[in-house]
Amino acid sequence: MNRRAVVILVVLVVVAVAALSGASALVLGGASLASGSADAWRLQSRALAWSGVQAALAELADQRRDLLVGKPPSLTETWDLYTAANGRRAVVRLVPVDASPDRDGSPDSPELLASEAARLNLNTATAQMIAAVTQCDASVASAIVAARPFGSVEDVLRLPGIPPDFLDAGDTPVRSRLTVFSADPNVQAGVDSAEDSIGRQRINLNTPWSDRLGRDLDARFGGGAGEAVKKLMGSGKQFRTTSELIATMRSEFTIPVDTWAIPLDCLATSPDPYLPGRIDLLTASADVLATVPGIGPEAAAQIVRTRVDLDDELRRTPTWPGAQGILDADAMQSALDHVVSRSLQWRLRVEAGLAPAEGDGPLERAMVLEAVLDVSSERPRVAYLREVGVLDSLSRAPASDRGPNAGAEHSQPASSPTPDRPAARPSAPTPTARPQARPPQRRDSSRAAGAPPTEPATNLQAGGEEPTPVDRRVGRWASPGEGSRR
Repeated sequence: MNRRAVVILVVLVVVAVAALSGASALVLGGASLASGSADAWRLQSRALAWSGVQAALAELADQRRDLLVGKPPSLTETWDLYTAANGRRAVVRLVPVDASPDRDGSPDSPELLASEAARLNLNTATAQMIAAVTQCDASVASAIVAARPFGSVEDVLRLPGIPPDFLDAGDTPVRSRLTVFSADPNVQAGVDSAEDSIGRQRINLNTPWSDRLGRDLDARFGGGAGEAVKKLMGSGKQFRTTSELIATMRSEFTIPVDTWAIPLDCLATSPDPYLPGRIDLLTASADVLATVPGIGPEAAAQIVRTRVDLDDELRRTPTWPGAQGILDADAMQSALDHVVSRSLQWRLRVEAGLAPAEGDGPLERAMVLEAVLDVSSERPRVAYLREVGVLDSLSRAPASDRGPNAGAEHSQPASSPTPDRPAARPSAPTPTARPQARPPQRRDSSRAAGAPPTEPATNLQAGGEEPTPVDRRVGRWASPGEGSRR
């Protein structure tokens, strides 16, 4: 091969390499543009979905007073945020959470809102209760109890001996019956139409005697109440649990079960502002209720049937199964350490994307966020937030068990809160349909919005050990100043 032929060959190789490089650059450039566009749409959809979470939180916070007296929430299902130049609408809407039994006990009836208090709390339930709900053996249930506290239900999958499908076994996944977020505010529901007492802090009896305690009892129940409790405490009576309080009421004052509602609404056996793990009699399935001490399968089924027709006054108190004759006094006493008659934490899924100019149909570039909204405090918070994958959304099974990254949560929305910047009370965008009209809402008389919880209404005498209120709620974003751990 002569010199000229070699030069031509080299030039052709260089040109070919340059062409290939140019083509590769064009391909990569196009891919980069496409990727950038996809990322931009993803961020936009995520921001839209987060605005939907904020809107739902605002509506739920406005209904807090109703929730405290046992009423169910009512949220707007679809929001039209804006219309683009091409006529497509930016839409945010609620989609079913899971196929867990609904408030009427119907299986396979997905809800747009799921009560966390309808589920068994892994951080407070006994091993027997966990074994009954999850159908695991006693050793596994004991291992779960020994390993807590948990920050999420998925944390149990990290325990040795727990199979990967533990939370998804059965026709109705076990995860739909478990939680770590339920916590009832330790405030009154205004039993016996005592509207002014709704949200008022209860009087804690799990404390040494003090003159302040006596004055509080006299003010709440009338003269002589303080002196009666003082004598009981002097005789060695203790009030460490609700069942202990009920036992004393029954033995010392012969109070029948249909009159327990008022004292139990006014009195507490803990200084803590929130009581984790109480199961809601109004929303829990019969399977979950049957695990509660004092409530068996037959009584649980009767509770589910009866609660549909309860009047507003009975809904305010967890003693209604006793008043209705479903549970006798002994069974009701055992159950009251574990149950409430309201829910202040609700799980939902918000889908956001672009809808056609007309009609509903599937959303383009859709993003789904799952959140647990907590209004147990006057300062609402997002206790849990994660991005739901496509397969997850279709199957209604959490994405944490899909693929090798099991248990991992996705990144937060761009405008979402952080542990150092909790969720402030948001403003709701204009909905396509307004929620049901409600009367003006009043706040807890015990504290102002955003303020830390008040101390127990006691002033201990010298030598007494002052109880310290502790916020024991679990969640990613707790309000500062409320004793949060996260």
